[in-house]
Amino acid sequence: MKKSILTFSVAILMGVALAQQAVELKDSGYGKNKFKDSPKRIYIAQFRVNYQLLYTQEDKDQASRTLGGGYRGSAKASLTLAAKGIESTDLLEITDKLYQQYIEKLQQAGYTIVSADEAQPIKEFAGWERKQGGTLSEAQYPGFITVVPTGFEYFIKKTKDSGKEKSTFTDNSLKISKDIKATVVKVNILVPFVEDAQSGGSKMLSDAVGGLVKVVLRPYLRVEKDPLPTTQAFGEFPQTVVTYAFMESLGVQAISNYHLKKNLDIPGVFEDKKYKAVETASVDNWGTDIGALTIFNVTDNFLTMAQPLPCDAKVYKESVYRAANEYLESTLKEFLGTTN
Repeated sequence: MKKSILTFSVAILMGVALAQQAVELKDSGYGKNKFKDSPKRIYIAQFRVNYQLLYTQEDKDQASRTLGGGYRGSAKASLTLAAKGIESTDLLEITDKLYQQYIEKLQQAGYTIVSADEAQPIKEFAGWERKQGGTLSEAQYPGFITVVPTGFEYFIKKTKDSGKEKSTFTDNSLKISKDIKATVVKVNILVPFVEDAQSGGSKMLSDAVGGLVKVVLRPYLRVEKDPLPTTQAFGEFPQTVVTYAFMESLGVQAISNYHLKKNLDIPGVFEDKKYKAVETASVDNWGTDIGALTIFNVTDNFLTMAQPLPCDAKVYKESVYRAANEYLESTLKEFLGTTN
């Protein structure tokens, strides 16, 4: 039996398949001409796809005095959206297919894939933990399921008690490349499904009125171009990037970091509508005199609204796979262009 990641009872929403769209990349790095000196060997140090299935946003207004001399209580509105209809097996199926296609493209280009067995003895991995793919983790980033493909083995510095994988403070791809005599690849893909939909004018009005808090969200499934600051761990933000790194010596080294210039939108999977949570603070304009003190009778209001967003798993799988694969193929095409 499949294990459902989120258990809301909702009807199935039929979606529309993703139409192919142009992938625009931006490349940061240096020494790209040095890739032509690299051997036809690839070591994939990391392959992660991060799927957002849960998102919470809140707005707060602290208790304060009113202009008329009264007192306004604090208020907080919180809205949670959850993707419904997607199984853990669906996410693993997408990730496995992306990985296998990527490996096949590399091999068709004449590259040998360096195994974990060959990589393990190098100095850089001394004391590191060897892990097996085919896993899903909710610990890496809040609201995201991080999936590593089946059959993929990799090394990390350690796994924390929370299940979060700890990486090095700085990227070690060049050191690995020099020791292993191969180009090192790290793949990270970020697939959020929600965005803030409150207009700037609405936010300004709420701030001006005071005591009114609002959260407005809408579904927006995409391969995201920007880092999302969902964790404060030494600036480690989830982001979409494929990195190719090669080092033979201090004078022969190259790095390409392929980011997206614009998001790869994935329409037709979730219903296009806005979801809102609004709360107004209670106000006591007169208070109650108790000797020299005036006690204002207000309450701190908290509103939580959780909304399941249903989708057709088949449409989700096909659409997300297509967008992520187009991105991966574009980065590989750019990289292969530097090796000729």
